[in-house]
Amino acid sequence: MWRLLKHSGVTRPVRQHWIRAGGRRHRLDFAWPDRELAIECDGYEPHGGAIAFRRDRAKLAEVGAIGWRVIPVTWHDVTRRPQWVLDRLRIALSTAA
Repeated sequence: MWRLLKHSGVTRPVRQHWIRAGGRRHRLDFAWPDRELAIECDGYEPHGGAIAFRRDRAKLAEVGAIGWRVIPVTWHDVTRRPQWVLDRLRIALSTAA
C-alpha cells in the first residue's frame, strides 16, 4: 500500500498514526490527520478470525464515533485493483473537511 501511495500523486499520509478513541489508543495504518481520514489494510491472516473480526469492528466503531472516516483495503484490492483503491481515496480526500 505504501508503494502505491508513494507513486500515486496524492498527498502523502502519516504512516502508523496513533489516535485516542473509545478510551483507547488506536494505530491507523495510513492517515491524513488534518482530514480525519485513514486507510486500514486488512489481510486475511491477521484479521480473519472471529476475535480479530470483533476487535477490528470495535476499532472502526470507536474511530468513526469521533468523526474519522476509514477506508478499508485488502491485499487483493491493492495488488489486483490499485486504481480502484486510489479512486476511492481520491474521492474521500476531495470530500474530507
